[in-house]
Amino acid sequence: METEKKPKTEMDQRFIDAVHKLMEELSIDSERAMSIQLGRHPDFINRVKHGIQSAPAEAWDLILHHGSQVLLIEVKDSTNTSKKGVSLAKGNAIGTNHGIATMNYGTVADCEKDLRLARERIEQLTSQLQDKERIIQLLEMQLKK
Repeated sequence: METEKKPKTEMDQRFIDAVHKLMEELSIDSERAMSIQLGRHPDFINRVKHGIQSAPAEAWDLILHHGSQVLLIEVKDSTNTSKKGVSLAKGNAIGTNHGIATMNYGTVADCEKDLRLARERIEQLTSQLQDKERIIQLLEMQLKK
């Protein structure tokens, strides 16, 4: 009798759950496609799911900190607005089968909008970092007491 293969750890199971949630948000129906979208080997998610390997910190970072906002870019073309996936893999996607090549924006207004959104995101992340630093300082003060 063969035992069911499960993730190595509870954290790996949480990773798989987070990946499936993100796949649903992005309408990606294949774990292999999602693995490639994360810049990993096509069998990466399957290997984590079956306990062959654990999810590394870099993969967690992509799932938790970037989420669907980074994985999706809204591209306006002459006929309609569509969403295209962008590979988060390091390196250039052109000439490979990993992800979609760099997107070209049609107008300056599109670039300005993306710049504004990026600046807002930077402000949000800076604020979160400051909050975390305050929390760390408070916890350190409590430990010293």
